[in-house]
Amino acid sequence: MSYELSTLERIGVAEEALADFGTDKSGSYTFLDLPFKEGSAKAKLNQKLETPGVAQQYIDDTDAAVLGPRAGELTFSMPLHGSGITADATTAAATKNAAALYMLLHVGFGGSRSNVGSTVASGTSATVFDVAIGDGSNFEAGCAVGLPTGAGGSYEMREVASVVGDTVTLKVALSATPSASDVVLNSLTIYGASNPTTALQFTLQGAEADDQYVLSGGQMTSAPKLTTKLGEIPTIDFTISFAEWYHVSSLGPLSGATYNNYSPVYTFGETILLAASSSVRTVIDAASFDFALQGPKYTPIKSGSGVNTIKQWRRARTAPLAKPSVSLPFQDFTYFTARTNITTYSLYQQIGNAAGEMILISAPLIQLMDVQREDADGIRYQKVDSKTLGDSNATDRSTDLRRAAFRISFA
Repeated sequence: MSYELSTLERIGVAEEALADFGTDKSGSYTFLDLPFKEGSAKAKLNQKLETPGVAQQYIDDTDAAVLGPRAGELTFSMPLHGSGITADATTAAATKNAAALYMLLHVGFGGSRSNVGSTVASGTSATVFDVAIGDGSNFEAGCAVGLPTGAGGSYEMREVASVVGDTVTLKVALSATPSASDVVLNSLTIYGASNPTTALQFTLQGAEADDQYVLSGGQMTSAPKLTTKLGEIPTIDFTISFAEWYHVSSLGPLSGATYNNYSPVYTFGETILLAASSSVRTVIDAASFDFALQGPKYTPIKSGSGVNTIKQWRRARTAPLAKPSVSLPFQDFTYFTARTNITTYSLYQQIGNAAGEMILISAPLIQLMDVQREDADGIRYQKVDSKTLGDSNATDRSTDLRRAAFRISFA
């Protein structure tokens, strides 16, 4: 008899088509290995038992329970990581299929876009530049780009406000005007879609040969939790609920995982908080940061002909989508005044500054809900709490990408 270690396990994830909802597709889907933090994965393989509760004639008797619907749940934490891809003029940015993290975010939020990058043909200002002839279509309002305009040629990520022909206008100014021939990195941008219909399917495998499962018909029933603590690797926590699970023997013996396009980096980089009507680069010294996502979350569409009474998942309305808060040194009364005047702001956190290792977390339009003085290691700080609104600074509000209240971009 062998006794296996519980931390030795492998998890894979795939996007599940609506037509395959709740079925075992482990033999036909391509599963991406999930780089979850060791020991963080907790699976529940539930089989509900219902007691009819009929009348009994003896004081300690009870009737036997009968089988009810099955359901599953998987919780885990994983690094929020870059792709290692330099999305320049000849290379496309990562797609949803490039890594397990990107697949999870795409299916949960519902939308993603990526494309090939370009080079600067000419720079007009720190917010306006032309890309190579014909490359304007590679970019779109709401997506993010990266340019080597930072100190020592480091990359700065910015969201695009508009694209007209081959002229790109940014929402927030760079440190300097781009120079001709500078690389313009494109990105994978995750955003909330109105009505996603696909689901998630997981394979779960322990070291024991009989410890193999498929969890299907999965979706986020709690909002993901982002943790971006300075000096530490950023993480994201997920809770996924499932309509069905299967005990299988077809996954084979436990073998080494391959973590595709996995390039982690510790949390450092610019945090920008500026009035939404402005494009002036306004870097703040943020000591702590929390986007406090309230969604996406999904609710089941119930049906007697569904899989364990679930036909599919529907993204629920969670307003606001996020409640960002940031702590920064107290310098003046600006944010107190902005709260009183209902001045809207934009908030961006860039993590990393090298191609293939950058993340931009964006709340493009926020309202300040509370501002309070606080102490941080004996220094006078102020904590600014806010809520997200829908973006109104990306050309127009004609697409989910452009009006998104929250985005994560990888470049």
